[in-house]
Amino acid sequence: MHFSLDSSSSNSLNDAFLNKNISYLLFLFFLRCYSLCEVSVENGVIKQKRLSDHIDNLPERLPINARYYLKNNHSTETLVPDHLSNDLIREARINFLQLDPLEICAQLTLRDFSMFKSIQTTEYIDHIFKLKSFYGIPSLEKFLKLPNQEMYWTITEIIRENNLVQRSKMVKHFIKIASKKKKKKYRRMK
Repeated sequence: MHFSLDSSSSNSLNDAFLNKNISYLLFLFFLRCYSLCEVSVENGVIKQKRLSDHIDNLPERLPINARYYLKNNHSTETLVPDHLSNDLIREARINFLQLDPLEICAQLTLRDFSMFKSIQTTEYIDHIFKLKSFYGIPSLEKFLKLPNQEMYWTITEIIRENNLVQRSKMVKHFIKIASKKKKKKYRRMK
């Protein structure tokens, strides 16, 4: 692509064309020079990987023990310098009790709603009248299993804890989560 600038190209149509194409060229330059990378901690080891240029849902796919960084493609340095690596490893060790009950409730509600909105209207009809359609009721079945999955998760987390004091704190934490979730559902019904 070739551009020439002269004093006669000052009308607004040419300016808009130039601005759009210059922005596009800068975008292409940025894509060639930089890439999005994910840095995560697994078993005390820092791992970094380059992500695809066409990836979406970045906030949803970021694990709790990871960060995103922009990396210069021409650089061979690690994304996390040695003096920050200990902080990253320490931040990756998150205890369930450190998580805010309201935030857990919000994330569970978002997950529930995501599954709920994927249910097709024909699935309700097929389920109520016990019809065997070609499509079936896959999304509705997933949604109906959610309460059992949450209950199993709660029981598993509590039983997994060997320390009785910590176990009692976990029970209390789950009660707080359930209380918040119940209040949210009640407010939506009013």
